Formats: sequence, structure tokens, C-alpha cells
Amino acid sequence: MKIVCKKFSPLERNTLRGFAEINFADLGMTMRDVAIHTQNGSTWASPPSKPQIKDGAVVTDNAGKIRYTPIIEFGSREARDNFSAAVIAAVRATADGKHALLADDAF
Repeated sequence: MKIVCKKFSPLERNTLRGFAEINFADLGMTMRDVAIHTQNGSTWASPPSKPQIKDGAVVTDNAGKIRYTPIIEFGSREARDNFSAAVIAAVRATADGKHALLADDAF
């Protein structure tokens, strides 16, 4: 399956390095807001998620951070890891992605 990063928007905050727009050419599908993270020498991609809502308000944890719920589920850890590796490779193929992940070349 061919995966292409159509756009990478750098945004450095904690482990976050930015958001990618990923095109799955064989499916004719684009996934937006794929979060790219790095920590302790690891780099990974997280599919888009949505904030948790309860009684019309955003749910936060004890530290005040918004809690998120995944909107895409993988059938196995292996499938999730394969998705992540393919997305990271596609992001690194872009100039912005290569620059943002240069120091975190561990995946």
C-alpha cells in the first residue's frame, strides 16, 4: 500500500513534533491530523482522536489536560506499529518532516 505525506505541520509541544496529512493512495483516502511524537529515542504516529465530552464539557485529567478518545482502532499491536512506521517514513520523506524529526532519528 502506498502511503504519502501530503503535508506536515511542525508543532513542538512535549512529545508532539507536529501533525501530518497522510494519503493512502490505494484506498483513495486521506487521514488528517495524524500526530507525530518522539520520546526517549522513539518516534511514533498516532491516528486522529477526539476530546472526551461529558455533560457538554470537555473532560480533563487531574493536571487539567484534555482527555482524548481514539476514533480509529487497530486489530493488533503489530498493525498499529506497521501503520506508525509507514507514516513516519512518509513524514520523513518531506522537507518539513525530515527537519522536525532529524534529531529523533530512532524509529
